[in-house]
Amino acid sequence: MAMTDALRGYVTALRDLPSGVAGEFADVRSTPAATSPMQAAIETMHPRGQLAVDLIIDARDRAVAGVEACGEHVLATARLLEKPERFYSGQVVARAGVEAAGLVRWLLDPNASPEEVIARHLGRARDEQDRGIKFLTSASVSDPVDQEELATISQHIVEMKDRTVAAIEEIGIKPVRLGSTELAKYGGDPEEYDIFSGSMHGRLAPFLETQKMAADDVGSAILFMNLISVTARAYVTAIDVARTFVTGQHLSDARLAEVAEALGLNEDALTPPDMPSSRLD
Repeated sequence: MAMTDALRGYVTALRDLPSGVAGEFADVRSTPAATSPMQAAIETMHPRGQLAVDLIIDARDRAVAGVEACGEHVLATARLLEKPERFYSGQVVARAGVEAAGLVRWLLDPNASPEEVIARHLGRARDEQDRGIKFLTSASVSDPVDQEELATISQHIVEMKDRTVAAIEEIGIKPVRLGSTELAKYGGDPEEYDIFSGSMHGRLAPFLETQKMAADDVGSAILFMNLISVTARAYVTAIDVARTFVTGQHLSDARLAEVAEALGLNEDALTPPDMPSSRLD
């Protein structure tokens, strides 16, 4: 597909998206305003002790990391789209962006109680710790220096796990875990995610279909704009959810319209699917 000036402009707009919304994201890093949902959650949990308050703040920090990860995927997708034959790889990166956005949206779900925010944060922490321990336990290195470094990292993760387990026992809130596939329901369209997962895992059908579409200008344009919309929607969703939780303010309609226009999208393309129902069992 020949890269037209219009398509090149959309790539530039996608590449500039993280820096363009940096102001809206800056509020998420700062101290929560007195009227924000985050402050309300802190006040709700305060009678249960400082640990409960700290866990709400930790959940915010985990979401901030998710937004930053999603921003990295935006930049990577833009770089891939500079060479349209990289559509297949672009789907892999877009999938990661959807997962990162899903994590943010799940953690700071506006329908979730403060207790559930903590439960989800603790569940994610335990997932990461278990995966880290499993990986390091199975790792095999022969160099003594590498062995020592591996042992140090392993010990650090074990200590993190011990602290998390102690926090769970003290706070009395059972961790809630959610797999990557379920997180996709929060971050993007499940059907798109399934297609991109096929690319991620090297399935033949998605690869052949992508190659077939990329051989035609119309098909290439569809692939191109789909990657633009999926990646941008994931990032905008992650920022909006985190910003709303911390400051009580959504991204403005005018800002969303500006982003959509720059990317050659309809505003609806930046709207995520409905939030799945939420409750703490």
